[in-house]
Amino acid sequence: MVEYRKARQEEAADILDFINYVFSQAHRPHDFRKFNPPMYGSGYPFWKEHYVAVEDGRIRATLSVTKKEIECGGVHMTYGHIGQVSVHPYARGEGHMKRLMHLANDDMRISGFDYAELGGQRQRYNYFGFTQGACHYEARVTSTNTRHVMGGRECAFIAKKRPHEGGWIDVFDLLDEEGGVAGRVSARMALVDDLSLLPDACEAFFRASGEKEMNLTAALHETDRIRALQGLCEQMSLTTGMLYKVFNYKKYIRAALTKKAEHARLEEGEMKLEIDGEPIRISICDGNIEVSDGVRGEGRWMSRLEAQEMLFSPASPALYPFAPLGWFPVSV
Repeated sequence: MVEYRKARQEEAADILDFINYVFSQAHRPHDFRKFNPPMYGSGYPFWKEHYVAVEDGRIRATLSVTKKEIECGGVHMTYGHIGQVSVHPYARGEGHMKRLMHLANDDMRISGFDYAELGGQRQRYNYFGFTQGACHYEARVTSTNTRHVMGGRECAFIAKKRPHEGGWIDVFDLLDEEGGVAGRVSARMALVDDLSLLPDACEAFFRASGEKEMNLTAALHETDRIRALQGLCEQMSLTTGMLYKVFNYKKYIRAALTKKAEHARLEEGEMKLEIDGEPIRISICDGNIEVSDGVRGEGRWMSRLEAQEMLFSPASPALYPFAPLGWFPVSV
């Protein structure tokens, strides 16, 4: 008989061995103690965050839910980050992950979480109510781009490779002419305080790594960074990242629209929705954003997956043209 439950303290070592084995089998060699030392390499009681399927005393599947909190648009949000989703190769197809995902989702909803996030293949997690979110801009930058933008001037940085801290991507410190650390750079990021030196950061990375291309991102509200990338990159696109499931629609929509209104113009108007039977009224009038209970039967009916697609998809304005201009997509 299989038990589906929260993990116990005496199972901590077995959980670590299990996720290292499963991920190493599926991808490349994994050592979560090195890859995620704050959680697995210290005295942190990570076993409390894990759900397990146990059969005859052996773990057959596990996942973790880490509670996190953020402030968004003046609204305090609690969410769960789902990770280490893994099933033993010999136990796949037996329904273990389905049971654990439903158990974790029910616990988060009952505990008052506002939403949940995870990374993975989108259709696989659609079954559990997750859709692609974390809408952001992604820019492809090449060594040819930086060469032309810099126009032959001297690069302001030298990139020095950092010691590996458990990840698989090479990360470099950006050293200024005095040898001080002025930022960090990798094939997926370029962090500098002065955005006018973004081309220098990319050029330093290309010289040190031998790579010819990198992909950099900017959140929807990072207008200065978006402008800097637009002037540098080969191409830019609006895309998504993590997958999300919303538990508290009224709170999430209010926080996300308030945050978006800080950097974008939102058309005034009103929407009445009924999301899987939950009536919600959204209005923006004189700059005031209000999200409240609606009246059953008055709103446009939407499934939860459709509502999340409207909230998160880069194609939201085309797919849901009844929404006032500028409202969606959103991201917290």
